[in-house]
Amino acid sequence: PRSSIAIWTGEVPARSHKPFDAGSSPAIAIMHWIAAIITLFAKYLVGCKDKWGHIVHVVAELMWIYVAFQTRIWGLLLIAVPTIGLSIYNFWKWHHGKE
Repeated sequence: PRSSIAIWTGEVPARSHKPFDAGSSPAIAIMHWIAAIITLFAKYLVGCKDKWGHIVHVVAELMWIYVAFQTRIWGLLLIAVPTIGLSIYNFWKWHHGKE
């Protein structure tokens, strides 16, 4: 078993991705770009007052959570998780405002 000291010092098993190594896999690098493009598209839809913008934004943030776990860049979680909550709240507010 790994000690908590090994986790905090960044020691990782040979088979796993290195911390902060976003380029560890071409698939993850492509996922970064796809998530970024979908996020920008969702923000455009939200700006156009389209309900799908909030839904697409949640999907994009779920992709960022996947990227965070694959690359071990935990700061992405600090952005993605609250943003999902905010998008759901804004969709709920938009939906009830239309009725």
